[in-house]
Amino acid sequence: MKFKSEIVTQASGSIGGTTYSHNRGGMYRRARTVPTNPNTTKQQAVRSIFSGLVSAWLNTLTQANRDSWKNYADNTPRMDSLGNELILTGQQMYVGANTGRQQVGLASVASGPTTYNRGESIVSLEDSTNAIPNELDIQGDALGLAFVFSSATSDDGDCAIWIGPPINASTNFWKGPYQFAATEAVASSQNSSAFTATASTLPITTPLAVGQRRPVKLVQFYDDGRYTSPFQGVVTVVDNTP
Repeated sequence: MKFKSEIVTQASGSIGGTTYSHNRGGMYRRARTVPTNPNTTKQQAVRSIFSGLVSAWLNTLTQANRDSWKNYADNTPRMDSLGNELILTGQQMYVGANTGRQQVGLASVASGPTTYNRGESIVSLEDSTNAIPNELDIQGDALGLAFVFSSATSDDGDCAIWIGPPINASTNFWKGPYQFAATEAVASSQNSSAFTATASTLPITTPLAVGQRRPVKLVQFYDDGRYTSPFQGVVTVVDNTP
């Protein structure tokens, strides 16, 4: 059944036993479900990172550090699920930025950024002339994924890549899950880069094989603590060994 509500035009979240959400078909509601807590190894790791950062905020950071994150939060609003502007606290900004960094093996940043934007992603998997194809080249055992930037990067940082499982030919968007694969350092003013790793030792469940279509996700982590929204795409696994 389809309906247009004259009372509720936008809703997200749960009220009582009803959960409101939306997809490309529009707003919908469903019975609220209580998620299970499997307490996996990954969940435990994230919770440990989170608690460590909260402790650092309270006990390790200086007041100047905390003030810098509050200043960054006040000048860099986020959007909630309904598209409304949301001002986070300095602690929320600090924990959010550094949780992602620690998950991919990067050091935490103590002072908040002084550039008041999120550093929106400028990464792509191919340039305007298609000179760099959407391919994940395993070349025997050496992994290579070329990516370019729509403009030269403004700051030093790292680009992290996550890889999803093999998907069929009709799937062009993958919400998840992904598994973290590697990071690649990116210098300021750099226009392109490429991941280099060993395909057989990647920490992913399903090994790479020629002909697979694999979803990938890339996030840029700038050295000042900013991080971008994810860039997502689909690549084909090839072997261009001469």
